[in-house]
Amino acid sequence: MEQIEAKRTLQQNKALHLYFRLISDMFKENGIDARMFFKPEIEIPISPEMVKEQIWKPVMQLYLSKKSTTELNKNGDIDEIVDILNRHLSEKFGGLGYEFVEFPSYEQLFYQTQDNN
Repeated sequence: MEQIEAKRTLQQNKALHLYFRLISDMFKENGIDARMFFKPEIEIPISPEMVKEQIWKPVMQLYLSKKSTTELNKNGDIDEIVDILNRHLSEKFGGLGYEFVEFPSYEQLFYQTQDNN
């Protein structure tokens, strides 16, 4: 009997999109734009959608052979991609100010709201 893995939840999907925004914000704060990735001749800020389509999805497809974030398993898949991306981005852009971007969690959001009060 084959065990079926639970797919990522709606909350995980929301967290994924927040993670994409956090990475794009980190890039903007440190002056890292699309030229670093795609070599265009004009400065193009990196958007959350670019993080998803041009950074996250290629890694997801190569590492997990999954084409859509809807195919991600609830347990493990997201953590593995986050680890790969943070390791790569820290190595490539650490000298430009890139810092580890923690994947969003309830605990992280709770502490952020407490710090802002």
